[in-house]
Amino acid sequence: MLFLVIIIIIIVIIIIIIIIAVWMYILLLRVALLYATIFGNVTTVCQQMYRTTGRYREVLNNVQDFIKLHQLPLPLGERVIDFVESSWAISKGIDADKVGRLRRRTLVK
Repeated sequence: MLFLVIIIIIIVIIIIIIIIAVWMYILLLRVALLYATIFGNVTTVCQQMYRTTGRYREVLNNVQDFIKLHQLPLPLGERVIDFVESSWAISKGIDADKVGRLRRRTLVK
């Protein structure tokens, strides 16, 4: 009789250990999924920042090349660069006309 009770206790302990192990595994998977989601979103934000910065530098380099090519006077060249910088700061590089055309196209469908 005592032997049967000991076996039942051992079986219950093993079942409890298995339940805890499964619960820990599920918790580990949840944490890994949460980490991957956060890391993926941060990576996407960083890539968009670098892409936007690259476009800004490209536009600014094109304007400077234009100023050199057409040999604009220094005050006029500075005003053009100031205009490009301020318009970029206002629009954050978003072309409102392009967005408007895209919106009209999707509304027509």
